[in-house]
Amino acid sequence: MLMPSRPAPRMLSSPAAAATGAAPLPGFIQMYGGPAAPSGWLLCDGASYATAAYPALFAALGYAFGGAGANFNVPDLRSRSPVGAAAAALPGLTPRALGASGGAETVALAGAQMPVHSHGITDPGHTHVQDPHQHDLRVYAADPAHGHLSERVAGSPAPDIVGGAATTDPATATNQTALTGVSVNPAGGGAAHENMHPWLALTFIIKT
Repeated sequence: MLMPSRPAPRMLSSPAAAATGAAPLPGFIQMYGGPAAPSGWLLCDGASYATAAYPALFAALGYAFGGAGANFNVPDLRSRSPVGAAAAALPGLTPRALGASGGAETVALAGAQMPVHSHGITDPGHTHVQDPHQHDLRVYAADPAHGHLSERVAGSPAPDIVGGAATTDPATATNQTALTGVSVNPAGGGAAHENMHPWLALTFIIKT
């Protein structure tokens, strides 16, 4: 009885080929668990290479990630997360050109970025002082043989009026409470805070 022959195993030339069964195109980027790039791949570390040494890769990338003339750069994904490029703005999103980079690992907030808030103060009291002084009032009458008496206004000194002439008694006015300064103590140190989501470091490699 003849047994069906088993197909010979295919030799795959890359990690991506092992996963998909097809060789990846030049410029294909994937994550890799090793520290060095396998054969046929380069690290995505921003390094510069001669266009003549990797013509297929240069045809895919051009100078999008740096370089000029006879040299081009591969993408630099060390300590970076990739984001999809977009030539036009999408609703709620910002367009990103191929090869552009940005972002920061830490952020220090400016005053305009803080939420609206208030500060309380403690003011036990303060003092207003009016120096002692007096007001003189003189009333002239057509008939000096008699006097005029006027009622005192509430809170003011009583006038003494004799023979049509009136003068007031001197008075002082002082309003005193505890004297203190008013200040708001500064808070915060102005240090930057971490701007990173939970992460795991892997190696990015690119097919040549």
